[in-house]
Amino acid sequence: MSLEFLLAPRSVAVIGAGREPGGVGRSVFDALIDGGFPGHVWPVNPAADEIAGRPAFHDVASLPGTPDLAVIAVPATRVPAVMEECGAAGVLGVVVVSAGFKETGPAGGALEREIASIARAHGIRMLGPNCLGLMVPSQHLNASFAGTMVPSGSIAVVTQSGALGTAILDWARGRGGLAGFVSLGNRADLSEADFLRAFAERGGTRVIAGYLESVVDGEAFLRTAREVTRTVPVVLLKAGVSEAGARAVSSHTGSLAGSDAAYEAAFEAAGVLRARDAEQLFGISEAFAAQPLPAGRGVAILTNAGGPAVMATDACERLGVSLAALEPTTIEALRAVLPPAAAPYNPVDILGDAPPERYAQALRILAGDPGVHSLLVLLTPQEQTCPDEAASAIAAVASECGRTTLAVLMGEDTVEPARRSLAAAGIPAYRYPENAVDALSAMERYAELRVRPATVAPTVQADRETVRRVLDEARAAGRAFVLDEHAAEIAAAYGIPQAAGAVARDRAEALRIADDIGYPVALKVASPDILHKTDIGGVALGITDAAALGVAWDRVLDSAHRRMPDAAIWGALVQRMVPPGFEVIIGVERDATFGPLIMFGLGGVYVEVLRDVAFRLAPLDTAEAMRMIRGTRAYGLLRGARGAKPSDVDAIADVLVRVAALASDFPEIVELDINPLVVAQRGCGAIAADIRIGIGG
Repeated sequence: MSLEFLLAPRSVAVIGAGREPGGVGRSVFDALIDGGFPGHVWPVNPAADEIAGRPAFHDVASLPGTPDLAVIAVPATRVPAVMEECGAAGVLGVVVVSAGFKETGPAGGALEREIASIARAHGIRMLGPNCLGLMVPSQHLNASFAGTMVPSGSIAVVTQSGALGTAILDWARGRGGLAGFVSLGNRADLSEADFLRAFAERGGTRVIAGYLESVVDGEAFLRTAREVTRTVPVVLLKAGVSEAGARAVSSHTGSLAGSDAAYEAAFEAAGVLRARDAEQLFGISEAFAAQPLPAGRGVAILTNAGGPAVMATDACERLGVSLAALEPTTIEALRAVLPPAAAPYNPVDILGDAPPERYAQALRILAGDPGVHSLLVLLTPQEQTCPDEAASAIAAVASECGRTTLAVLMGEDTVEPARRSLAAAGIPAYRYPENAVDALSAMERYAELRVRPATVAPTVQADRETVRRVLDEARAAGRAFVLDEHAAEIAAAYGIPQAAGAVARDRAEALRIADDIGYPVALKVASPDILHKTDIGGVALGITDAAALGVAWDRVLDSAHRRMPDAAIWGALVQRMVPPGFEVIIGVERDATFGPLIMFGLGGVYVEVLRDVAFRLAPLDTAEAMRMIRGTRAYGLLRGARGAKPSDVDAIADVLVRVAALASDFPEIVELDINPLVVAQRGCGAIAADIRIGIGG
């Protein structure tokens, strides 16, 4: 459903506009008038006949027409009645700026649910409550109490924080303006997903920037963001990354995940770019708003000082931005126009005495190199530097060459006028090299993300009936975890390779199992209460015969009873020893917002120490699974470090796809760990040595 009745209304009623300046309702009314809104603006106040020289109306029913948009600024307890008035009049959209709802406690929450119910019953779309309102400069619409109108620009902003929203508006007033601004408030109806789509569909939006603390509907957010980012970049600052308030979890995956990992994975899946702080949010958004996307990777750095070039190069290395390898003809052309002491290689140092003409000549030559897809221009205010004239020269060449161009003018008072003139010419000018490289990195990643094929999870052949039976039996027995032998059944049903074995209830059964599967074997205590078996002496490895197995049985079970006296001990898993290989972990943690979160990383006892892990949302296809593996430091070891033979990375990707399918198919699986998955040499597969599955719901 289009939200144009909110973003481009023909008429607005301000319900609660006061007779005297200063109140919230009166501030909204004044903002609409002062912003030059061309349509009707009707103040509604039961105690006033006129406000600021304009006729006032006692209620919605007495208005001379039906407003497209109503801004409600009355005490919270009066909002339900006003919502009913709006519904009866046929109002399509409302902005409830009034506070006093769920942010105040249970009573306010009940009031919020009531107004949301009224909105649904009348087909009203509602922004808020407890929000600043909205602003669309191209429509001269300032339906907010967030201050004066900002200029019209190409950045649309969606924010959950009103305070940060006012800071963004203040920034925008001096940095080119906005395409639109929405303060979401409590999101009783309209959410971030609705406005991502609405702004993407409006002409003139080149980038959507946002501040989020949470997402209302994870599925809707992912679906919408995936569609939007195919055409418009979305840059979000997600706050609330601390895990201090996370629930206690018993699995490796759960202890490593936390809500922030889920958001990171969700943004990756949806093609959303994440800003780590407000400065990065502004800097990246400004680059998208002003410059074309780079046609490929390869940046040329032009500088009048060595130190900033080193800083920029370090930032490029850290963020994966490649320096272009200049063609020999480019280097020769640079030598022909630069002083002998200049450096014609990338970074190109044109020396501290560089006049504007030298900047222009060098930039034109660099822009003509086929391997240069973006330009990063650095300037420090040295004695012979003319920042204003250099800025004019940079802007002139950038407008001719069509390359993505970002500038860094280090300093403050001396270079600020030049920085502003570059920004006015559509060239973002940053204070430090790292800020510019952050923005360029985001642009390069987005250019690749938008053309990356959408994830299409393959159909995994599986015995789903067996899994359903095992899970139903475990839930009926009131278990929080699936028994080890049943976890093996589930893994087998999804084609996840594992070591042969079974749970023995006593020593005699353990000896029979070992004879069947063959020595050497491992023995692991079987208990729903013991996660870290090694820590309590609950594991024996490399058992080569029956006598050694008998001794190990007594030692493992005695240690488990002594170290964990309250744990339920079901016996021990007798398992064929897995041949040596590289140990990794694969896991699942079900996030409340986004669903199953898949983890991959270095396995064994190192996973929680080194925390070298990557997360993605299920389902996965093979390509996404491979990107996940490559995103860890462990990938360098898997490829074969220091002469070691490469491991079977394809087998890991296959297991990741199968685990993701299992988690997607069965929502009651809330956590899963395969730790370790022992990976053999390339072409020789991988085997799950230990599988733990937790269930709920």
